[in-house]
Amino acid sequence: MPRPVSTPGPAPDPTTIKLAIIGAGPAGIAAGVRAAERGIEHALYERSVLADTIVKYQKGKFVMAEPPQLPLQADLRMTFEPAVREQVIDWWAEAVRNAGTNLVEACEILAIRGQKGAFQISARDRNGARTIEATHIVLSIGVQGDLRKFGVPGDDQPWVTYQLDDPRAFEDKRVVVVGVGDAGIENAIALAENGNEVTIVNRRDEIDRAKPMNKAAVEAKIKGGEIQYLTNASVDRFEPDGAVFKTKDGAEVKVECDLVIGRLGATPPRDFLESIGITFPSTDKEAIPDVSDQYESNVPGIYMVGALVGYPLIKNCMNQGFEVVEHILGSPVKPADEPVLAEKFREVGGDVSGWLTRIQSSVPVLEPLTSVQLRQLIFESTIRVEAPGTVIYRRADFDNTFFSILEGEVELVHLDGTDPTVPEERRPERRATRGAGQFFGEDGLISGRRRGETVTTTSRCILIESPRNSVTKLLRSVEDVKRVIDAAYVVSALASLFPGLPAEVRKRLADGSETLMHRAGSVLFAEGDEPDGLHLVRRGTAEIFKKHEGVEEQIDSIRAGSTIGEMAVLHPGRRRSSTARAGVDCETVRFPVDVIRELLASQREIREYLERKEQAFIIADARRQHGRGTMMWLQKAGGKEATDLLMIDETLCVRCDNCEKACAETHGGVSRLNREAGATYMTSAGSALHLPTACQHCENPKCMTDCPPDALNRDPNGEVWIDDETCIGCGNCEAYCPYGVIKMAKVDLDPGPGLLMRLLFPTRAKKDDGA
Repeated sequence: MPRPVSTPGPAPDPTTIKLAIIGAGPAGIAAGVRAAERGIEHALYERSVLADTIVKYQKGKFVMAEPPQLPLQADLRMTFEPAVREQVIDWWAEAVRNAGTNLVEACEILAIRGQKGAFQISARDRNGARTIEATHIVLSIGVQGDLRKFGVPGDDQPWVTYQLDDPRAFEDKRVVVVGVGDAGIENAIALAENGNEVTIVNRRDEIDRAKPMNKAAVEAKIKGGEIQYLTNASVDRFEPDGAVFKTKDGAEVKVECDLVIGRLGATPPRDFLESIGITFPSTDKEAIPDVSDQYESNVPGIYMVGALVGYPLIKNCMNQGFEVVEHILGSPVKPADEPVLAEKFREVGGDVSGWLTRIQSSVPVLEPLTSVQLRQLIFESTIRVEAPGTVIYRRADFDNTFFSILEGEVELVHLDGTDPTVPEERRPERRATRGAGQFFGEDGLISGRRRGETVTTTSRCILIESPRNSVTKLLRSVEDVKRVIDAAYVVSALASLFPGLPAEVRKRLADGSETLMHRAGSVLFAEGDEPDGLHLVRRGTAEIFKKHEGVEEQIDSIRAGSTIGEMAVLHPGRRRSSTARAGVDCETVRFPVDVIRELLASQREIREYLERKEQAFIIADARRQHGRGTMMWLQKAGGKEATDLLMIDETLCVRCDNCEKACAETHGGVSRLNREAGATYMTSAGSALHLPTACQHCENPKCMTDCPPDALNRDPNGEVWIDDETCIGCGNCEAYCPYGVIKMAKVDLDPGPGLLMRLLFPTRAKKDDGA
């Protein structure tokens, strides 16, 4: 699909412009303020009230100003910095008043017809239907659309609502919150902490649409009995004294209550956008409409800014609202992120727009990005210029950034994976090269594991190094990018497992494969099942179990990059001889059984690989000691994600706590170790294994999921650590960590002399004479 392009032309006469700005969020307010300052005829239409989304925040909610390195446009007369909800609303209302912005509240836009210079907008306000004429339109309506309603009998009861303004207004009430997204969870927690009896209702059995931080917080409240939890239930009707739910088996459950809050999400505005001619790059529900560099859509004269085009952060919205007015006036204006991007390209020279054009035309994986998505990716990335012979990363490093090659060539060296029974130190090396326009690092991006290869430049290289979280967001929103990277991962994995396989055979296997998602604890296949194919674990861990005297015992734990299910595929007519379960949330690539069996006859390498895997399984099964559950205990206690595990043999420990004291001495007086906490297991050999609460430096650290100032870091050796200088104490990492390792604590900036100093220069008692 061609990208929208704003056609260059003479600047329009400002006196002929009639600008309609639809949506009074941060982007719309900024556009309205700038339009008023520039003296053009305009109106800012809002179907509710000014800054409605912020108004709907809970009272006292702190509003972050991210990203911190992004400046606001210097000429934007609109204040914004980190502050509570009420202060932000006051700032923006004052900006609208001071600028003389023509604000029209309670005006809903129904349809748009016409063309650039002569648009007719159908609307409905307090006085009824009306038609608005405009020469240009700015859409800043966000992505929330219309709030979903219950739509069941009795939902017009006065105590049924769809938002919570102030949880402090309710105390000693029986409250039901329907919906386990972020808004529902935040409401439920706030109400519970204010002394209310809260029940949260989920129409499924998993909390799978909330941020991990919120998920962890509400699960802790549920586990502690502070919040009641009803799953697999949907609202059937409301009665005068409560809500009636139906479970998935048809049973009715009535919950008596004083207040019901429906957090059911919203209908995205895609239907409205398509009705006015806006096109989307794909059918993906998260697809973002493309715009030109001037934010003009594929419909000339209609501009889109803010969350609607993939920029949900407030500072981005404000800058774009300012910039779009300047573009409409034909005035040159550089995006607010221009100085940041210019600094990134400083070493390679040239202007920002030239480099962005070159990147998009020469790196196919980035070609599907909209211009705003590309700018955001580069904003978050690092441009690296490396001399020949530079090691970019080494095999077994823990970093998982993604690299795009703008110039030059790199060599990838990985270990031969054809014989899994051979120790790594004895495996031969395999080499491959990648050049300009290609990428590398996709294995670590997808699996989150250690690097599987060493990458070295063979010539001068210009590389784009992108953070894993940034690329992961693109994978969720741009289907073409996801398709390319997923396909590259499969081909790369096949090349590692079967280096001698012809390229056309690898392509056939990759084209016929299917990526499957498995929740933690779910069964990939069960002992006795008919085989469905060969599974390649691409993310997470799969645990292999086999029954002995009717009891399942764990045989092995298979991590990303390895295959499972070889034996039943190798032998026609044989069923699965073991059960595979997802140890954590897991993804596998499944190669259909008929394709694998068809290739066994002609591709000796595949047959030999499966036979070696079968032999390894038989040996592991034969060595298994029945009745010993140490491995299963470790898995349940959290060791399955660890890369660096601290364990104590409590039969030898004298409980001196010197380990905790030494840890505190090293970390500003606050110990990172809690010896007493954690699980203990008595082995059959008589050892008492204790797993204290301490960082395990997980393979996929959940604590790093959402750190606003990027204060959490991971060294190539796998160590996860917090930068005390940039940490803002938001508590996100504490909520994300599933093992209770992180806690918010005041650091003693003067903890006194260390252990060595106390030994060399002991402190002696002295008498205070009051002199």
